[in-house]
Amino acid sequence: YKKVGRIGELPAGTAENAATYIHASLFAVMALFKMGESEKGWQQLKKLFPFTHENITSTPYVMPNSYCRNIEWGIDGYSMSDWHTGSGAVLLRIITEFVFGIQVNTSGVKIAFPKTTVFKKGKITLPIKECVFILEYDDTDSGKRLFEVNGEIVKSEYDDEFKGLITNLPNEIFKKGKQIKVNITD
Repeated sequence: YKKVGRIGELPAGTAENAATYIHASLFAVMALFKMGESEKGWQQLKKLFPFTHENITSTPYVMPNSYCRNIEWGIDGYSMSDWHTGSGAVLLRIITEFVFGIQVNTSGVKIAFPKTTVFKKGKITLPIKECVFILEYDDTDSGKRLFEVNGEIVKSEYDDEFKGLITNLPNEIFKKGKQIKVNITD
């Protein structure tokens, strides 16, 4: 039966019914960054940004939930929803955890900044563990990655899963109201 259930009642090429549904694509991008495939992650992420599409109906700086395409209805690039969608929330997570590599866990914060970026300099400021957390990145073409925390070089190690250098900041350095500044240089 063609029209069984809610999805079967939707026009073809809209919402969950054969549209390009963004959630799964964003989870795939997250996996690429997590596996150390940051170049492929950036390639796929670029395809999902609304401003890279010729035909869009959502706000060009907001991540939609899906892109619809139904030739019969003349729909191509329409988005069924706008503003803070579930896909928008996943995109924010990707920017925080994988573009800037800030991964909060129970023992502290792991910094796994990707090998490939699309910017030479970057900065993000977040509240983490009741602190002001600032991460700045600068590509100086030195050929060597360094991690500094509050002006002091800290130990880094190679992570097999991530295929790159990481550093771990223990909970002990996070004191309420303190500012923690991480500088990463390449």
